[in-house]
Amino acid sequence: MEILTTFEGLGIVLHAVPLSRTLKLARRFGRSAYDAAYLALAEAMGAPFITAHQRLFHAMQATLPWVHLLGE
Repeated sequence: MEILTTFEGLGIVLHAVPLSRTLKLARRFGRSAYDAAYLALAEAMGAPFITAHQRLFHAMQATLPWVHLLGE
């Protein structure tokens, strides 16, 4: 309980990610649901997705212009 109370006190905002969009992105780009969930979140928020993962970036750069490589 102490850990949960501490976590709640951090003020981290949680956002729901559409599961259907997450799975579509995962299938389309051959990525894990974990990677695709972050992509779906960025897309839903209209925010850029910045990654240091070069293979992830190269798999999407031509199709998703809001995906950027860290240090680009």
